[in-house]
Amino acid sequence: RMVIYNPGPLALFANVFQEISRNLIGLFSGYFSPKHFGGPVFIVQVMQQSWGMGIKEALFWLGAISLNLGVLNLLPIPVLDGGHICFSLLEKIRKKPLKAKTMQHLVIPFVALIVFLFIYLTYNDLTRIFGRFF
Repeated sequence: RMVIYNPGPLALFANVFQEISRNLIGLFSGYFSPKHFGGPVFIVQVMQQSWGMGIKEALFWLGAISLNLGVLNLLPIPVLDGGHICFSLLEKIRKKPLKAKTMQHLVIPFVALIVFLFIYLTYNDLTRIFGRFF
């Protein structure tokens, strides 16, 4: 049976934001396994399935994915925008800029971690798709 539920945009925003925070807390607390998270291939699958259900469903998932990426981008990780905000605040507090070498030592390991994360998530996505064939 189809459930008809038509919340407003602010309620949808709040629900998606709560889901993002629950997932992040679950990931870092060990309650959720990283195997349950999806990467770029999974995002394409979700969008394809949602377009099959209708434009409202597709727009909801497009907004949810965009909000999720926006929140993740604001995390205080040196490579992401949140990290740049933290660096700016630190420079404002210190009243002098960080040395280029210090920035390099802080950013390069996180670049490697982000690249590894994308490879891992893509591997999980492909395993989820092709795992049933092998």
